[in-house]
Amino acid sequence: MGLAGCPAPTPGERIGQIKGTVVQRGNGVIDLDLSNTSLSDSDFSYVHAFCANSRAYKSVHTLNLKNTSITDNFLDAMTLQQGRFTSESGLRELILTGTDTSDEAVHKYQTVNPECRIIR
Repeated sequence: MGLAGCPAPTPGERIGQIKGTVVQRGNGVIDLDLSNTSLSDSDFSYVHAFCANSRAYKSVHTLNLKNTSITDNFLDAMTLQQGRFTSESGLRELILTGTDTSDEAVHKYQTVNPECRIIR
């Protein structure tokens, strides 16, 4: 639940609501597993702000979006972050299997974050 008078949940609350899983890699680096959840394009800002709103988490290494309803809109918003989606260092692995994302949107994201391994 969000704070009183605040209608929207915090990023951490939203990730919890959809049953996302955080796996600690050490030194504040995490893997964020949102696979097989109700994640949608409208959840972009929650995922993007997840680390920014936590003192314990500094960056996301692997983002698993497998079998979610995200589309090119989610990926395009990630691309606008110029490779710094979720942190300054950017993602190192992005799992998109079973999503409705096009080759074109994947290519655009790969262009701004060439060090990210993308699994389709």
